[in-house]
Amino acid sequence: MKDYKIRSLVIYNSFVFLFFLFLVELILGKWHLIGTPVTKIPAAPFSRKIYRDVSKIYGLKKPYYISNIRDKKGYRSSKNYKLNDIILTIGGSTTAQALVDDEYTWQNILSNKLNNRFSVTNGGVSGQSSLGHLYSIEQWHSKSLPIENIKFIIYYL
Repeated sequence: MKDYKIRSLVIYNSFVFLFFLFLVELILGKWHLIGTPVTKIPAAPFSRKIYRDVSKIYGLKKPYYISNIRDKKGYRSSKNYKLNDIILTIGGSTTAQALVDDEYTWQNILSNKLNNRFSVTNGGVSGQSSLGHLYSIEQWHSKSLPIENIKFIIYYL
């Protein structure tokens, strides 16, 4: 009799725990983005807004906050890349610029120098190999961006 109660208690608690995990995943998980191409690229950030203090990195005494915003397709762009001609930038940390404010990335500066004629779109992923970046062209960029709008690709390593 005692063995039956313990077994029932364990089974009941297991179901409650699994139901709780299901609810947490349903609410907080990114399950709705599973079909997007950026999820096929290891370490590629997407759907995030990060604001961080980089004063220690830059050797400043006062706090200095930067914004690093990636859209749901994984791009960091100041312009609407759906409407403009696109210059796509691909590369590692020098392209991704995780510790540079959105306004001061070299992509944004280049876009301003070109009088905003192009949307210079940042598709950089830190820590990727050259082969990983080539893979991202086939598996991510070609499926996420309107191909007819891509005029140039800057491959910067």
